[in-house]
Amino acid sequence: MLQPGGKAEATVTLQPGKCNTIIAFGALGVVALGARLTMPAPMAQQVVAEGASAGPSAVIGGGGQCIPTPMPVPTPMRVEVEAKQGQGQAAVQVYAK
Repeated sequence: MLQPGGKAEATVTLQPGKCNTIIAFGALGVVALGARLTMPAPMAQQVVAEGASAGPSAVIGGGGQCIPTPMPVPTPMRVEVEAKQGQGQAAVQVYAK
């Protein structure tokens, strides 16, 4: 459960040759949610993409601007979500095409 200003993270593996969209959604109580895609530890925590927030949801790579996998091999990445306002649970789903 995310507290106000609280963050949670998960590691996802992006497949080579795919273009990715990541959707984060906050459950009841989450008023504003943010999402970022970064390189995983121990690599530098460089932000690869940041999600456009619309209330309790955030989309990374939406609107025809999907995020290509950065390497030609399966690549682990870190997805971080933040409860910018409110509190509650959040879920993340990665879509690849």
